Order: sequence, then C-alpha cells, then structure tokens
Amino acid sequence: MVIPIRLTVITHRLQSLMELGIITLLATLFLCLSVRDAASYTPDGLETARLTAALFDPNFRQSGLEHERLSGVLLPVKIGLTRYAHIPTWNPYMGGGEPIINNAFSYLFNPFYSLPVLLADSFAQGTKIATFIALLIAGYNTWALAYAFGIGAVGRVAAGALYLMNGSIAGKFSAGHFQLALSLAWPPLVLAALWWTLRSKNRLAPVAFGVAFALLFFAGNIYYMLHTLICAGIIILFHIVERRTPAQPTDSQHSTLRTRRFVVRWDQLRRVGVAGAFAFGLAGAQFFPVWLTRDYVDHDVQKFNADGTLEGHYDFAQASAFFTSPSEALRTMPGVIYEQAVAVDYAYVGSMVFLLIAGGGVIALVRPPMVIGDDPRWRVIGIALVLALGMMIWGTGESGILPFLYARIGLLAEFRFLGRAQAMAVLWWVVLAGIAIDLLWKAARDLLKTPAAYDRPERARLIRGAGIGFMAWVYMAIYSSSNTSTRLGLVFNNVQLLNTLDERRFASFTGAALALWVFVLAAVVIDSLLMVMWQIMRTRLTSPSVQSQTWRRIGTRALRIGLLSLVFYALHDVMTVNSRLYQVDVPTTRFALAFPDIREADGDPFPAVNLPFSPGAFEVYEAELRNWGLNEGWIPNSVDGLLSWEAGTLYNLPRWAIVSNAYGGASQAYAQQVVDEFEFQLVKCYALENAPSDPCKLEGGMAAVLYGRADVLPYTFIVPEEALLTLPGELRANNVYPAAVIAHRQDRITIQAATPPVAGDYYLVVQEANFPGWQAEADGIRLETKTAQTYRDPLTGDRGFIAVLMPERAHTYTFWFEPPGFGLGVVVSLMTLAVMGWCVLRRKL
Repeated sequence: MVIPIRLTVITHRLQSLMELGIITLLATLFLCLSVRDAASYTPDGLETARLTAALFDPNFRQSGLEHERLSGVLLPVKIGLTRYAHIPTWNPYMGGGEPIINNAFSYLFNPFYSLPVLLADSFAQGTKIATFIALLIAGYNTWALAYAFGIGAVGRVAAGALYLMNGSIAGKFSAGHFQLALSLAWPPLVLAALWWTLRSKNRLAPVAFGVAFALLFFAGNIYYMLHTLICAGIIILFHIVERRTPAQPTDSQHSTLRTRRFVVRWDQLRRVGVAGAFAFGLAGAQFFPVWLTRDYVDHDVQKFNADGTLEGHYDFAQASAFFTSPSEALRTMPGVIYEQAVAVDYAYVGSMVFLLIAGGGVIALVRPPMVIGDDPRWRVIGIALVLALGMMIWGTGESGILPFLYARIGLLAEFRFLGRAQAMAVLWWVVLAGIAIDLLWKAARDLLKTPAAYDRPERARLIRGAGIGFMAWVYMAIYSSSNTSTRLGLVFNNVQLLNTLDERRFASFTGAALALWVFVLAAVVIDSLLMVMWQIMRTRLTSPSVQSQTWRRIGTRALRIGLLSLVFYALHDVMTVNSRLYQVDVPTTRFALAFPDIREADGDPFPAVNLPFSPGAFEVYEAELRNWGLNEGWIPNSVDGLLSWEAGTLYNLPRWAIVSNAYGGASQAYAQQVVDEFEFQLVKCYALENAPSDPCKLEGGMAAVLYGRADVLPYTFIVPEEALLTLPGELRANNVYPAAVIAHRQDRITIQAATPPVAGDYYLVVQEANFPGWQAEADGIRLETKTAQTYRDPLTGDRGFIAVLMPERAHTYTFWFEPPGFGLGVVVSLMTLAVMGWCVLRRKL
C-alpha cells in the first residue's frame, strides 16, 4: 500500500507544479504583451531589441505618474547600503525628511519585493522585477485560495490567471501606486491560510496565516489589511456557529426525535486566535513603529460632499461597469475622471467571467447535492457571493451606513478612496468564476451520466492533447522570433517548409497570445476527433450498453471542450485588455542636467530643489539632493514647537527651483508659481529635447530653467534665542551664523559649531523634520531636541526643524534618528518566531 500512496502523492504534486507552471507562462506572456506595440515580426525575425530593453535595460522604467515617487521609499536604503555600508532609518531626500521604519509605505521587510529592488544593478530594474514577482505571487496565492476551497484544476488555474491579470492590479501599476499593487498579491494567501486553519487541525495552518498576514502588512501599504480583515471576519462567522444534532434527545422532548441546535465552535475560535496572535506578533517589527507614531502623521481623509454623501461614490450600475468596460471606455463615461477611475475603481475581468458565473449558478441550483471540495456548495458560494457584493457596495459608497461610519471613525476615514474595495470584490468574483468552471466541468459528466471512472483517463488525455498543442506553440514562437538562418535550421534546411511556415508566423505578441489558445484548443479537438473515430470503429464490436457509455464519454468531452473555449476567451480578453496598462518607457526628459551645477554652487550636504511634478524621481535620489516639493501622500509632523504662531515661523524655502515645459499643464504651472511668488532669480537654461532656439522661453521644444535664491536659510545654522523666538520670519542666510556639517550619513549628522562671541543663548538648527525619534548630543552630553516651526507650504507641509540649545564654546554635535517602537517590534517578532517554531514541532495545535 505504501508504493501506490507515494505514487499518488507524487502525481498530485506534479499536477500542482504543472498548474503553477501554466500560471507562470500566462503571467510572462501578459507582461510581454505590455510592450507589444514595438514587438512586431519582420522578415529577419522578431524585433526583440525593444522588448529586451523594456524588460532588462534600466533606462526603460515603469512610466506610471507616481511610480518613482512611491517605489522610491526604499532607494535611501539602497544608497545607504552601497555608499555608507548601513541600513538608514531616515530618508533625508524627500520634502523635509521622513522616517523609513516608521513608515507604512515601506516594503523593506517583505523580501519578495525589497530584495529584488536592493540587489538589482539599478533601482528601475529592481522595481520591474518586483512587479513581475508580485504578479506571479498574486496568481499563485489565488490558486492556493481556490485549492483550499476544493475547486478543481481548471477552475483554480483560471482563477489564479484571472486575478493576476485583473484590471485592479493593472490600474494601480499604471498609475504608479506601486505598494498598493504589491499588497494586492497577499490577501488571497491570507484567506487561504485562514480557511485551512478553520477546516483542519494541521499545526502549520495558523503558522501559515501568521506568515501570510505579516507579508501583507510588510508589502508597503496597509490599506488592504482592512478589507482583508473584514473578509476574514465574514469567513470566521460562517464557521464558528454550526447547527448540530445532539447525541441524545433532551428531557423536555420526551421523544426519540433529535432536535438540531446552533453551537459555537470554540475549538475553531481558539485556532483562529492563535493564528491572529502569530500574525500580529510577526508584523510587530513594523507595526509598533507605525502605531506608536501615528499621531505624527498628516494624512488626507475621505471627504464628504455638500449633500453629506462620500466623495467619489458611484451608483451600483456604474460600479459594475468597471468590471466589464475596458479602460479606454472610462474616458467617455459620464461623471468619471479617467486617471482616478483607473487608479482606484477599475477592476476589469470581462463579461465572460460573469456569464460563466451565471452558468455555474444555474448548475448549483438544479443540482443541490453537488459539493465544492469537502463543503456543501452553499458555504463556499455563499461566502464568496456575500463578500463580492459587499465589497462592491463598499466601493460604490452608495450605502447609507458608509457615510455614518466614515464620519465617526477617524481611522476608517484615513483609508480614503472607497473604490479601492473593488479590488477585493474582483478577487471574490474570480473565485466565483473558478467555482462556476468547476461545477460546469463536473456537470458535463453528470448531466450525461458518464461514469466517474472515466474522469482520470479523460483528464490524462486532455492534458496530453493540450501539452502537444502547447509544444507546437512553443516551436512556432521560437521559429517566429528567430532570424532567417535559424529558422532554416529549425525546418532542417527545407526551403519549401520554410516558405510555408513563414506565411504562418506570429505577426506580433498579440498574435502569439491568440495563437496559444488556438493551438491548445486545436490539439484537443484533433485528439477528440481521433478518439471519436476510434470509438466508432470499436463500438461495432461491443454491446449496446458499452456503446451508450462511449457516446456519453464523447458527449462529455464535447461539452468540456466548449467550456474550455469559453475559459480561453475570458483569459485572452482580460490579458489583451489589461496588459495595455503596464507600460515601460524611457522617461520623456530628465532634470539631471542641472544637478552638477547645483552641487557646484551649493555647499550644503543636501541642496534642496523644487522640481515640476513628473514621473521622474530616481535621479534626485541618486544625486542625493532634497526634492523639496515631494511627499508620499503623507507628511511627517513634528513634536511640539518652540515658537508661538503669533511670533511667526521660519521661512522654509529651497535654494533652487526648476521650471520645465516637459510635462506642461499643472506641473509647469505650479513650478512657475513657486518661482514667481518667492522671487527666484534665473541661473541657467537647459535644452532637453528638440533643441529649442531659446530654452529660457520654454517654447519650441522641451527645456528646463534653473532658478535660485541666495538668501534662503542653509541646511544647518546658528541663531540667537531671542531672534528665533521673536522674529523667526526675518531670519535669512545673511543674518544667521554658519555651522559646518563634517559628516552626513542619512540618519546620522555630525556638525562642528561654536557659540558666537556675543553673549547670550543660541540654538543650533538642522533642516530635518523633528519627527519623534531624533536624538542629539554635544561631545557626549545629551541635548533636548526641540522644534523650530517653519512656514507651511501647502505641498510639503513641513512643520518644523530640529533645534537644540547650544552649550558654550565649540563642540562636535551629533544628531541621529532612533525609530520609536522598532526595538520593541523586533523583540515581539523574534519571540513570535520562536513560538511559531515550537508550535510547528508539536504534534497538534
């Protein structure tokens, strides 16, 4: 008995690997389609230069408007490792500086995303690799969720592929919402581990839940934690209360009839509690730093309209259209702002998915005994349907309860944009599609009363036929992408065959994607026809009952081929539509031409420059400049300040500003407004593209103009206490005392400074946001850090700089940042890991 069992396990694992391999292939082809506009075939083969460059050349970057701004949160860490041999805890390059560990946008602790970014030769290349990994993980995890539900092979592969290619993930990558898209890969795994925890006694299940939830928390955006927790809560409610029949009738019944009553499954609650503790503890390394500084984060909240409704809401019909209308159609939809809708509400999976769900629903209604895995159909379908509709209702914002909750729960309002719930709705719709495909697949056999014994050989034959079609497609893909001499070798120097195949080569990646489905389906159909011919010849020699079974088997095969055709159509549709949203390109222009001039003229360690808002941000990081006008959607607040608002504030301005017509519109207008309002002086003009005759006029071609102000406050300076407290708004570079920065390692600053000869108290000011965690000392003597408030720019919103009261005489001052809560979080995470290891070694949990 041991050998057959082992063979069954091996066969099962090989099938699982094959299913994951199919998902990997579809994800790869999906990304290749994103550069299909330049990936066309020529007489000499595929023009692979652009495709290769788009995938492997760091000059080709993801071109989402906010991609570099948001993904760049990890670039200071890469700079710290490569240039300063340490992992910094402070990012001095953005706005007025911001923490790295105490930052919910940081994905440092998720190795699937951070390691590709940190280890790749370039940051742009690393984020492309992380994007591909995220898509694979999204597909694998949805496959795992469908597997946990007991959905069959075709249904779970289709669900995994549909989710990784769905419009919600694609739209967020398109807008540059990098961390939001990365985080969407993990909810399916969290929910799969929860289902496993509830449906088994396996001691690994709560551990898997803890790991999956921590990876979701570490993905760099905690928005989808809320949606995932709500989904988890609904699943738990469906499980912890069961209706059971008592072993013995009660005395009050006075009969032998047994009554059914509701009972609470405390054993499952205990396992869920353990899993939740693992999740919380493992996430502690980042949870505690984020939670303990939450009051020092300035973040926009969900706003209300004048009529009391939530901003950005749609009716249910409009929200439904986001699932079935391609992104191009959003441009003509009334009341829809295209850019916002793609980034927030868009969740395209196509109409065929819902037609398949409808077909599966009919089967579920007419065949009540059917089960999904080990569960009655009502449990799995009911949970998925409740959550799909519930998340859609949340995404529309139309429900009357939502404004009530958002008005009274401040933390909920900070999750903003209602339409983000659409991304969780699409997960449950694709799960329902997987269930429907599985039910239809089984119904193709049951409706014709085909014996179940035919399923295994039938599956093996279908896999064999599909495999032959796939290998033929691979051959044609290689043939189509090769030059003439290679193609001639592939046909064994047969010129006639070469000419024949050349007429049928794939014309583009779009054609190759379509051909994949055609080749596989054609191979299965041909195999089916051969099977029919063989069975017709064979049945003449058999009894009528055998002939009836043969025709039932043929009918089942025909129904399943029809179902596969519909599934292939759904996959091809979502692949071709949503791949358009993944775009990589060489940036239109860069402002790096001005950076050497800024460095040469400015003695500060981090010259501050105001740039037009653009998709580019990496160069500013790499040049180690401060991008004064940039933030990540949140602004770090400072601790209580020294100055009264009546006395005024420090004038916080960058010394440099660039205006460019490269992106025009609001980007150019805002940059010009800063220059005009604060009277910057023209320094130098740069011709970027199309060589305008006079780049200073920003006409006739792309150009950039560098402006400067010599009187802005330096990065660090000394100021008399009286002047700081009474006339802060009048302080400029010419009426403060200098201080010398002798070393700056991102989160550790060393300054040489001496109190001026004039008697009095003095403050040493450093232009870093005084976020909780900054420490200071002078030659080993600890100093109290205080806040010197600054003029609040509407974009940067900086609240104040670090200021310390100086002891007399000359000293070496050291400032360093210690992330609050990080030590506690690391201890909690390590202790949780130890407990998880102990639980794994136990026999049961």
